[in-house]
Amino acid sequence: MMDFLERILRMPRVVLTVMALLLIAGFGAYNSLPKESFPAIDIPYFYVSTSQTGVSPFDAERLLAKPIEDRVKDIDGLENYTSTSTTGHASVFLEFNVNADKDKALADIRAKLDGVASELPDDATEPTVTEISFTDTPSISVALYGDVPERALVQRAKDLQDALEAIPTVQSVTLSGSRDEMLAVTIDMNRLEAYNLTAGQLLDALAKNNMVVPGGTLSNDNGSFNVEVPGLITTAQDVYSLPIKADGDNVMTFGDVATISRTFEDATEYAHVNGQPAITLGVIAG
Repeated sequence: MMDFLERILRMPRVVLTVMALLLIAGFGAYNSLPKESFPAIDIPYFYVSTSQTGVSPFDAERLLAKPIEDRVKDIDGLENYTSTSTTGHASVFLEFNVNADKDKALADIRAKLDGVASELPDDATEPTVTEISFTDTPSISVALYGDVPERALVQRAKDLQDALEAIPTVQSVTLSGSRDEMLAVTIDMNRLEAYNLTAGQLLDALAKNNMVVPGGTLSNDNGSFNVEVPGLITTAQDVYSLPIKADGDNVMTFGDVATISRTFEDATEYAHVNGQPAITLGVIAG
């Protein structure tokens, strides 16, 4: 073996040639390997949940979580399971070995839970199995807040969302803490009664006028075109001018019996930064 190495070392050109070839091959392999800034990590984690109206946390652990735990604890590849019980709800978090087959693990869970509903209280819901995906978890979170009107903050957040989504490496951007605008109609009941109208008539007028009406087909030498009569409500003035009732030459409109203002829908989620209301943007890299 030593004699072979000595002969090789006495041929420097061969050694240098082999080293150059190895370097070129390594450089080519490095460039051809797929690389991601935020690689998708498909870890087999699952979430099993069930609920029962009014059950206490102690009883939820005993009546809801325990039967599920007993069913799933012996599944192959399961490394850890954790249950959480709250008022009216119980959940079991299942952690499998990172090398486990996710589809097989899901099938095993469902097989083990088959028939478990018979061991739960009669008014408990059927347990559901949910896959936990880390690919949909935001890679970066951006928060917007400041001493500005909510409408301006929402518009800035939407502008930033459009700018971020235009980046090629960004898959999607989600907004949290923002509210959609709406038109709020406040009915003056005294005026409504004076005009001998009902709230149902107002709602009916809104429904009939807030739609796109097909106008037929227009045909010419260039082909056929669908014609639509736009009737969607987009501004407060559109609501003010909606006719409700005609009395001779007088036409009563929404503006006669109601006030319309731009506002926001009721909040379903809140975001705060340093105690101030904020809008957060979750950026998911592609």
